[in-house]
Amino acid sequence: MAKQATMDLMTIGRIGSGNLDSIAMMPIEDQQETIKAALKYNGLLTKGISAIEKTAVEELSLLPGMKYIDEIVNDQLKLESKTKGEDI
Repeated sequence: MAKQATMDLMTIGRIGSGNLDSIAMMPIEDQQETIKAALKYNGLLTKGISAIEKTAVEELSLLPGMKYIDEIVNDQLKLESKTKGEDI
């Protein structure tokens, strides 16, 4: 339940009514622990996504000139599909 509540927090910014209803049917202590776990997991995901975003933005600043997203993605795909010893 905590994971589902976290997905709600990440996507709509609050725990949805369906998940809240399910959580509300739990004993009060379980409700508290589930919501606490969801909030912690949400914080970890938010922090991790922010770190990835920072790295991505830093990588963009290293690119010469302005590139369109398609060019960036195509360049990345070329790097990922390159076999050992093969020129790009």
